[in-house]
Amino acid sequence: MSTRRKVLCAFALLMIVAGIVIAHSWFGLFSSPEYYKGFDWNTDKKKLEWRLSKDHYWYNDEEYKTNARKLEENTDIWFHDSYLLDKKTCRLKEIRLVFITDDRTKIQEIYETEVRKVSKKLGQGTECESYSSLYTEWRGKRSIIRVAKSAASIDDQDTYIEVVYQDKREFNVPFFTEAHIGQDVYEKMLDKFYCTSTPEYNAESIKVSEDTDYSNYKLSPTEETKKVVALINKNLFSGRDDEESVARKMAYLQGGITEECPMTVAWVMKHPAKSVAILTELTREDDFLKSRSDVDKAYEHLTDEEKRKS
Repeated sequence: MSTRRKVLCAFALLMIVAGIVIAHSWFGLFSSPEYYKGFDWNTDKKKLEWRLSKDHYWYNDEEYKTNARKLEENTDIWFHDSYLLDKKTCRLKEIRLVFITDDRTKIQEIYETEVRKVSKKLGQGTECESYSSLYTEWRGKRSIIRVAKSAASIDDQDTYIEVVYQDKREFNVPFFTEAHIGQDVYEKMLDKFYCTSTPEYNAESIKVSEDTDYSNYKLSPTEETKKVVALINKNLFSGRDDEESVARKMAYLQGGITEECPMTVAWVMKHPAKSVAILTELTREDDFLKSRSDVDKAYEHLTDEEKRKS
């Protein structure tokens, strides 16, 4: 091989290597599937500005995001994406994609499509509920990914989809049971619905622990849980709460709960986050369930029919 050909081959190889390096470092071509479009958690402001379009703009001096724009022509689906930087390190720590439409059929289609996209890369996620949304979650080695179907307000249902990618080092908060119940919900189920925990729950030991996976924990209802549920039904549909009450609307929209189809212990155990949200709203001005003794006294005044409904 001539010297000239050797030089050309070496130059071509160098260009290929340089292209691979640029593709990986700037476009995330070979990055983990846990990252959105290769934006890993070492991405800095400079790289964001270089890769994102000119339509993106800084918001609140920390968030790089788009103006809302139509996803496609002749559609009522709006979309925007935001990229949140850590103020101290100036590195990317969260990406949030939002799809907005009033068409519930399209919302469901988008939700299923986005779940399917992530599932192809990372396998099946965990289906969970928060106070106001249904979501599927994946917890990888580097990222926490969540596709959520949420309501914009208590009068709306399933009006927008959020796809959230988060740096696991920043957002890896404890979760409980196989349904990934948050710590706040788990504690409310113990304190307000008087459930029991297996294994026994110890807030202080969890606080100092570096572990976040408590999926082996299990909630079980008690006789007191049944009393709380009966009292919730009583106060949702007695004269105490009028027809326009937020708690009653919430109960109906989130669980189809009505006077004819009341809340049950089984429903509470299946939907702990929603149950806690309803209870919180119902007792916001007057916590008639603030202690076990209050629950017991109030329960004794219920009729046999009101007791059976739970």
